[in-house]
Amino acid sequence: MGVKGRTKLKGVEHTNLREGLKENAKLTNGVAGNGAKKAANVYTGDYIMGIATMHKSNAVPITSGEQAIEVSQMRRS
Repeated sequence: MGVKGRTKLKGVEHTNLREGLKENAKLTNGVAGNGAKKAANVYTGDYIMGIATMHKSNAVPITSGEQAIEVSQMRRS
């Protein structure tokens, strides 16, 4: 039962995808690219005072004390 031993489907042409590959391809642990590390993005300003959590874990940036009071009142009403 089954198709053991069958190597090709009848009437269908197949291309050999392994053709042109090296037999013993070298594997490396190196990182592809030019090797230059990108500088990390770090917030250094003072515009954002903090982050508030609103409905369903929605993070909202707080930019003023007035806005912080508004967000805290919205959660309770």
